[in-house]
Amino acid sequence: MCVGITPVSDTAYDRNGWHTLLVGSLRKGGTGLFALDVTDPTNFSESNAASLVLWEFTDANLGYTFSQPSLVRLNNGKWAAVLATATTPPTVTHMYLLDQIWW
Repeated sequence: MCVGITPVSDTAYDRNGWHTLLVGSLRKGGTGLFALDVTDPTNFSESNAASLVLWEFTDANLGYTFSQPSLVRLNNGKWAAVLATATTPPTVTHMYLLDQIWW
């Protein structure tokens, strides 16, 4: 996987407390979006790497992801990842709001 854009790190709250999430996209490296739980950096190792992955998102209309994703809190209290994408040619823009960041 080639991550061609700086991932965004922010905090979000779930039923178990506050977590630090790292959300990134693949830019020209592919058509995907991903989230990692990086709350405890001392817990990073190759042997538990899979447990840090919260989700990976792809969609037929996603296209390349040139914008940085954002973590936002919605008015219903849920946290969401938001990302805008564009495909060329022709230029078609999509906005994705992933409101279940803990799947």
